[in-house]
Amino acid sequence: MSASTEAHNPALVGSEGRASGGTHNTEGELPGDVYLDNCSTTRIDGSVVDAMLPFLRGEKFFFSREEIRGEEQGYVSTIKNLLHCCEDDKITLTSSATESCNQVIKAMHFAPKNCHNRLQIITALSDHPSVTQACRFVQELGAPVLYLPCKLDGYVEVESLRRFISGTTLLVSVNWASSITGVINPIEELCQVAHENGALFHIDGVQGIGKLPFSFSSLGADFMSISGHKIYGPNGTGLLVTKDGRHAMPLIHGEYQNELNRGGITNLPGLVGITEALKIASRTQPYVDSEVRRMRDEFEAALTQFCQEIHSEITIIGAESPRLPNISFVSFGPHHKKVLNALSSHRIHVSGFTAPGSIKVTGIRFSLSKDTHPDHITSTLNVIKDSLAV
Repeated sequence: MSASTEAHNPALVGSEGRASGGTHNTEGELPGDVYLDNCSTTRIDGSVVDAMLPFLRGEKFFFSREEIRGEEQGYVSTIKNLLHCCEDDKITLTSSATESCNQVIKAMHFAPKNCHNRLQIITALSDHPSVTQACRFVQELGAPVLYLPCKLDGYVEVESLRRFISGTTLLVSVNWASSITGVINPIEELCQVAHENGALFHIDGVQGIGKLPFSFSSLGADFMSISGHKIYGPNGTGLLVTKDGRHAMPLIHGEYQNELNRGGITNLPGLVGITEALKIASRTQPYVDSEVRRMRDEFEAALTQFCQEIHSEITIIGAESPRLPNISFVSFGPHHKKVLNALSSHRIHVSGFTAPGSIKVTGIRFSLSKDTHPDHITSTLNVIKDSLAV
């Protein structure tokens, strides 16, 4: 197992020399705990807390709307630069990516009648509940919704969209990558098919940010949802990125004290926190793509070799498809519960899921992060081996 810590990775050190990841002795972590559930949530980074504290303590306090607006604009400008947006693209600060996804789906249903009788919304069976549940809601209100089939690993095929899209399709919404298997969808091609047919395109970008190189302007999407707590930022923060000229009706109505397309006063500490988190995600993405990917691949190789030696069933779901570098979704067949219980009893935090495809296969998702250390992987392997050897 190749060891890599922050001492060897300058990209992981913050502006004040504070380590932003790569260490396995994390403050607040119980002795012996191993956290490999980073697709569910990530630990807030110390530099994010430092950036937010002056606003939470009142050390930075603004007395007028003009001062607040000026502060907002500075952070929004930084976010646009980090996401490689065009100048006229819009940023909405939300409470979560779930809110962002809901805003897009519901805005499309309640859109003004200038959409040339386009009513249909298309999403995928493998999409996150923040999209599929919002689609079911508008479906109950009369919106025609179509759920694209997907492969066992959650991959959405371009030809599938070509087959089902029509002149009545208003919006296509697909996740950038599966939160269960990590399989990356062909977003650029799917977006192109949507636009060729006159439909808008929304990306649930939650899992891709910080793991894949990214440019909103080059993807060509009309909307994109982002979560703060999945990239070492604060809970209760999200973003909706909207391409210039597009309009997503506000989900939260009220007094608009800002230009962020959401009623109510701006959560300025949250805006500061998610901006700092995006900086970290951008800075550490090369490390995740190389070192975290290496840890994941070595984990899978060692696990596969051991299972073959003892003739125990194992399948790495999505291994043959392009994947995020930090996710391993493993099916242990009839030993699923035994392995999951063993990991839990040793305080190794993972998640058990059913694969997103139409064929139901249970598996365990191991999701690494910039904070994952090779020792975490070794400990996890030893627990799994011991449980299977019994």
